[in-house]
Amino acid sequence: MKKVSVLLVFLLGFVVFPVTVFAASSPSVSYQTNVQSQGRQSWKTNAQTSGTTGKGK
Repeated sequence: MKKVSVLLVFLLGFVVFPVTVFAASSPSVSYQTNVQSQGRQSWKTNAQTSGTTGKGK
């Protein structure tokens, strides 16, 4: 009877306190650029080009 009680408490522990780890599948980064004389650009994520290219002053 004692073994059954210990097993029951052990199993209920997993129901009350499940051992589950939630992690992001892959981290991400968001960033925004402020371009001189144009203002803020739209939000970009994960290595997208931000700002302007080929428009040097």
